[in-house]
Amino acid sequence: NASLVVLRRIKSGMKNPASFELDSFLIFPGGATCYEYRGTNSFNAVVPGKAVFDPEKNRVLTRENDHNKFVSAWNAICTASGGSEHAGGLKLLSAY
Repeated sequence: NASLVVLRRIKSGMKNPASFELDSFLIFPGGATCYEYRGTNSFNAVVPGKAVFDPEKNRVLTRENDHNKFVSAWNAICTASGGSEHAGGLKLLSAY
């Protein structure tokens, strides 16, 4: 599943991957996926994060690393209607 591959990629790119907690994710028809998560930074403070997977461009953008490109993708994909939230598996997915 592409959503799990992307989730692992997001988690592995964090400063402290062990602190990763997935808060929510939306999957849209066609496979676009929006993630909201949190983890700790270098100072051990909990910080929120967001990411979007755009399957048409085969890329993952995060708010922390991709700034303007992320904002454009988030607004185009994640604010559209038609996504389905998959909150039931959050604890399980956070383990990935």
